[in-house]
Amino acid sequence: MKISLDGRNFDLTTSISTRIEKMVDKALQKYESEIVQATVVMDFEKHRKNGQPSAEVKLKVEIPGPDVVAENKHDDLYEAVDGALDKVCDQIQKRREK
Repeated sequence: MKISLDGRNFDLTTSISTRIEKMVDKALQKYESEIVQATVVMDFEKHRKNGQPSAEVKLKVEIPGPDVVAENKHDDLYEAVDGALDKVCDQIQKRREK
């Protein structure tokens, strides 16, 4: 499975990339035979108007048929990725059950 990462408004360091790739790989491992590619677009702002950090993640998983897409927001980048992964896994599982 190919995983591509795109970071916006922050430096996507090697350690962040590695950790997120591992998260995505682990979460989608049981669907790996069906997945062509997973794309993670992360937007992180350290200082919003209210002073709290904000992370927005969009996860697109290319599988046979329509692609599966999920978005999630959280104060923590890794929590935002984890929430998007949960949504994608739920959608893939529902599609399998049909």
